[in-house]
Amino acid sequence: MKKINIVNEDITMGDRGCENSCPIALALRHEYKTTNVSVVMEDIPYIYVNDDELDMTSDMRDIVDNFIRKFDSGQNVKPFTLEVDDE
Repeated sequence: MKKINIVNEDITMGDRGCENSCPIALALRHEYKTTNVSVVMEDIPYIYVNDDELDMTSDMRDIVDNFIRKFDSGQNVKPFTLEVDDE
C-alpha cells in the first residue's frame, strides 16, 4: 500500500476538470516522477500511472470521488492522503 499526500500546493496549482493536472494527478506526478498520469471520472474514479490502473479500496474510491466532485465544482477541498495499491 502506497500513501500519497495531496497537499495544499497541489490543490492551488490543480486544474478543474483536467484528468492529468488536477490536484491528485499533480501529487502522482511528483510521487512517481512521470507525467503519464490520469484521474478519470466515470461512474467511479479510476487512477492510472504509466498506463497501469492503481487499485483503491471502495472507501478510498469514495473519498477520491467526493474530492473530485467538490474540486471540479469550485468548492473548497482539504488535503488528504491517497492510499493506493500499485503492485
